[in-house]
Amino acid sequence: MTAALAFENVDILFTGLQGRKREAAIKAALASLDQGRSRAEIQAASGVVVGVAGASLIIEQGQIFVLMGLSGSGKSTLLRAANGLNPVTRGRVLVTDAEQPVDVAHCDAATLRRLRRGRIAMIFQQFGLLPWRTVAENVGLGLELVEECGYEAAVWQHLTTLHPCIGYSDERIELYLARELRHVGSGPDDGEFLEVLPTPIDQALEWVVQGKITEVKAIIGLMWLERMRNGR
Repeated sequence: MTAALAFENVDILFTGLQGRKREAAIKAALASLDQGRSRAEIQAASGVVVGVAGASLIIEQGQIFVLMGLSGSGKSTLLRAANGLNPVTRGRVLVTDAEQPVDVAHCDAATLRRLRRGRIAMIFQQFGLLPWRTVAENVGLGLELVEECGYEAAVWQHLTTLHPCIGYSDERIELYLARELRHVGSGPDDGEFLEVLPTPIDQALEWVVQGKITEVKAIIGLMWLERMRNGR
């Protein structure tokens, strides 16, 4: 049997630090992990959160596996590494593609995008699903952000539901905030031309006041961002 998915000694660590401080903190945390220190000890010493430590698992073609454990034990964190949503700090995540294993943790963006479109997908937990979408449409939700904007999001937060045409239709629009973005390159449909313009929130809000942004979903989304930024 050929392994469809394999985790080899996977460690996944998180920290809010950036640059050299991040590198130093992760290095110290890995050393402590190798010394057998607990998650609590590592976090207290370095500020690094250990999401997964030393995970190894092989899933053969045709097999079905269920990960079970206490809340916060790293089940979802490990699964999200299977398609690159969570970056792997150390170890390998191998997905078989055309009879060859590909290391999702270290492959280039084009390869990762191809694997996500043809080899491996994810259905998120119930609170992250859209009940009016089919299973396939829920799986494809993240691809829409990639195709149109060129970014992948590790976290999706539901903001609000809009009913733009009450009394005329039952259309509903769901607004989500995408967090922890990673640029992977866009893939628009044939004949589709989109330009992504990264803009600070304050600048976008000023454009609303000036009448340069008039699209209602964008305006409401910016209102929610401003509200959240002010802690309301």
